[in-house]
Amino acid sequence: MKKFFLVAGIVVLILIIAGIVFVYTNKDKIMNYAVDKAISTVEQKVVAAVPDTVMQDSVKTMFQNVANGMKEGTIDPNKFQNIFTYYQSAVKDKQLDSLEVSKIIEQVRDLYQPVQTQQ
Repeated sequence: MKKFFLVAGIVVLILIIAGIVFVYTNKDKIMNYAVDKAISTVEQKVVAAVPDTVMQDSVKTMFQNVANGMKEGTIDPNKFQNIFTYYQSAVKDKQLDSLEVSKIIEQVRDLYQPVQTQQ
């Protein structure tokens, strides 16, 4: 029985070390995946609640440009973290109102490019 627990302990230790090595070697891929998921989540909710004065395609393009900018390293992910934190607090009531959407769009606009309005 002692040998079994010794072997099991060694196997668990090897799996933990392999997991750490895997995460360390793929940290860029993991970060890009997390950024993509965060941006797409915010984008979907914002586009669904966007006011009529803002073009949905413009908002989608803006979010895609922000995602590309973060992948390329031209936009600091910490700046998007502020937007995501505001988004999380805004959806605590399970829905976004027009003021919350406008503020998120304004923050993303300040981060990358302006949103076009319909005329």
